[in-house]
Amino acid sequence: MSSSISKKERRVITVMFTDLKDSTVYFEKHGDIKGRLLIEKHNRLLFPIVEQYRGVLIKTIGDAIMARFDIPLYGVAAAIEMQRVLKKFNETSKEPIKIRIGLHTGEAIVENSDVFGDTVNLAARIESGTDAESITISKSTLEKIEPFKIIKTSPLGSVKYKGKSDSIETYGVDWTISDISSELFPQDLKPEKGVEISLEKSSKKIIVISAIVIALLIGLPTIYILSQKNKITNSSKKSTQKRGNKNSIGKDFRDRVVNYASSFEGNNIPKSSDWSAHATGFAKMVFLKEDIDITNPREKKGSDGKWLTVAGLMHQYFEENGKIFKNGDPKKGDIIFFDNTYDRNNNKKADDTFTTVGIVSDIDSEGTINFFYYTKNSVKVYQMNLKNPKTEFLTEKNVKKSLNTKMMWRTKQQSDFPELSSELFNSFGSLEK
Repeated sequence: MSSSISKKERRVITVMFTDLKDSTVYFEKHGDIKGRLLIEKHNRLLFPIVEQYRGVLIKTIGDAIMARFDIPLYGVAAAIEMQRVLKKFNETSKEPIKIRIGLHTGEAIVENSDVFGDTVNLAARIESGTDAESITISKSTLEKIEPFKIIKTSPLGSVKYKGKSDSIETYGVDWTISDISSELFPQDLKPEKGVEISLEKSSKKIIVISAIVIALLIGLPTIYILSQKNKITNSSKKSTQKRGNKNSIGKDFRDRVVNYASSFEGNNIPKSSDWSAHATGFAKMVFLKEDIDITNPREKKGSDGKWLTVAGLMHQYFEENGKIFKNGDPKKGDIIFFDNTYDRNNNKKADDTFTTVGIVSDIDSEGTINFFYYTKNSVKVYQMNLKNPKTEFLTEKNVKKSLNTKMMWRTKQQSDFPELSSELFNSFGSLEK
C-alpha cells in the first residue's frame, strides 16, 4: 500500500449500491432524451434520501448510485425509504422506476470524496445479485443492525460471488414492514405528516422538509407526502426529563444503552448542536436516546463555586440521581470517569479531575472492563483492569502490550504523567441506586 494512504483513512463504513431495472431497454425503446429524463426523475427522488439519512453520495454510474454511510442502521433505513418512495411514485406513474439495492459493511479506504477496497467491491456484487424492488444486505451489515430489532430480515443463504474465495451470507430486508419511525433516528430524519412540497416543472431545486423528501414528477405541480410514520419528539428538547432510579434502570435499559453505543463502533458520531464531538458528547448522545440528559444536574457548580466541566456535570448528575463508586464491578451501561487525560489547565501538572468518560460495554472473567470511548473521530472499545493495573502481555507478533489501554499521550515535559486507563480512573457512575 502506498505511503500516501494513511491508517487514519481506513475505517468501517456501510456501502450502498442501487441499480435501475431495465434502463437499457428503456433507452433503446424511447431514445436518449427520454431515457435521460427518467434518470433525472430517479435521481431527484433518491438523492435527498441519501443525504437525509446522513449518507454521502459518492458517485453515479449511469443509472446506478454509490453511497456510503457511517452508521449501518441509517444506510439500511435509507434503502427502505427509497423503495417506499418509489412504490408511492409508481402507483401514479405511467413509467415506473424499479431499483435493486445492495449493502455491505466493512473496512474501506475513505479518500477525499471516494471510497476504495474490498468492501466496495462486495457491496456492488451483492447489489448485482438482488432482484428489482428488493434490498439485500451482508451478514456484517445484519450484525450491526440486528440489536435494534426494528429491521425485518430473512436469510437468503450463502452466495459465491465472482472474485471471492469464500461464500457470503446474505439477507433480504422486508422493507414493507420494517419500522423506521423508531426513536433510534434523529427527529430531522422523519417527515412531517401532510407536508406540501412544490416544484415548478422547470425547476431543479428540491425542497427538503425535515427529512425524507419526495421530488415532483415532471409535469405535476404539487405532491403531498402522507406519511405512515409516527413523528418522534427530539428527546433532548423534551420539557420533562426522566430521572434515573432503581425502577427504570434495569437489564433492558442497560442493553439499549450498550446496543446503541456499539452501533457507532469504528464510526464517527452524528453532528448535533445538542452534543460535542468528544467522548463526553458521545456519552451524552447515548443517554439522550433514553430521554436522560446526564449533563443537566440540579447543582452545576462545584464546592469551590466554579462551574463544573462537562464530565464534572455528569459526575454530579450520577451523584444526584444514582450512585458514584470506586470499589466493586460496574455493570454494562455504567459510566467511567477519568482524570488527567489531558492537561486542561496547561500547568504541566497531573491535577485535572473529570476530564473525560467512557461507557461500560462488558466485563470478562478476569476483571477486564471493556468500555466505549470516542476519540479521533471514531468510537473505539478500550480496556481497563483495576485488579492488574500494570500487567503486560505479548501479542501474537511478540509485542508487549498493556492490559490497560493507553489514554494519555505524554510529551517530554509530561514524562511522569499517568497514561493508562487504570491510572487515570476516577470512579464509576450508575443510575441504579
